[in-house]
Amino acid sequence: MHLYLDDESRSRLEYLSRVSNSSMSEVLRQIIHGASVKEMPPADYHAMTAELYRIGTNLNQIARVANTTGHADTAAFEQLAAELRAAILGIQRAVDMR
Repeated sequence: MHLYLDDESRSRLEYLSRVSNSSMSEVLRQIIHGASVKEMPPADYHAMTAELYRIGTNLNQIARVANTTGHADTAAFEQLAAELRAAILGIQRAVDMR
């Protein structure tokens, strides 16, 4: 099958192919089937989300102990809060660089 596109359409197709990490043929198939073509997340997306899950799990453990005993480990909480702030800033930087 041959497909002829004007320069603007070809550029758009190439762009969608590049940002979705898909071939141009795959992008066209997605569009034909009514799917939207999505950009791939940043390379370190999975590492960033894993770090957030780890921090969230630790915060939940601290909260559980605090609810059970009426006592919270404030030093551990403060450290995790600082890690969370740093992780969020890292994600914001990664998104802003796109």
